[in-house]
Amino acid sequence: MTVYCISGLGADARVFEHLTLPGLELVHLPWLQPLAHEPIAAYAARMTAAVRHEKPILMGMSFGGIMAIEMAKYLPLHRLWLISTVKQRREMPLYMRMGKTLPLHKLFLPLNPQRWMGPLENYNLGVETPDEYAMVAEYRRSVNTAYLRWAINAIINWEASSPPGKSLHIHGGKDRIFPVGLAKPDHIIPGAGHLMVHNRADQVSRLLLADL
Repeated sequence: MTVYCISGLGADARVFEHLTLPGLELVHLPWLQPLAHEPIAAYAARMTAAVRHEKPILMGMSFGGIMAIEMAKYLPLHRLWLISTVKQRREMPLYMRMGKTLPLHKLFLPLNPQRWMGPLENYNLGVETPDEYAMVAEYRRSVNTAYLRWAINAIINWEASSPPGKSLHIHGGKDRIFPVGLAKPDHIIPGAGHLMVHNRADQVSRLLLADL
């Protein structure tokens, strides 16, 4: 069984590197460069072109979870795995939902390229280890500005009103990007933050394997 993995905003395959899923092949789907004014639905349709297997598992973390939900509209899936994300607009915190009119989201969404935002972003992401500090700092230095603007706009304007079917949603009890009280996941990992797929990979792996 193949699992196609979609990382968080501006991130890469390293966020999934500690998962232990024997018998499953993990394939990372890299982010594409968005087209000018591209709707999230059209972007998701382009992302599906890299999926080469019939009825795979699609796994998305954070913004990757939102993208996985959009991609699932075009793909027959065996299972949809959602990690540290939201399933519909009303699960977003208020500052994101107000993002259409107020720029509050700029203070809280990860990977603002301004260096002075680093400590706040690390706190919101739940960075715990030196490896994670280095990884997130590299993401911050290398993130494409056009992609970042497009992704933040896609998040604050996402209009999904109902959760997807046939999905598994795992969330951290101390997620500061998407608070667990709003997200209403299937499983909560106590004390875990937004990067739990990396620093709580053993617990996440067990929950994923139990879903097969």
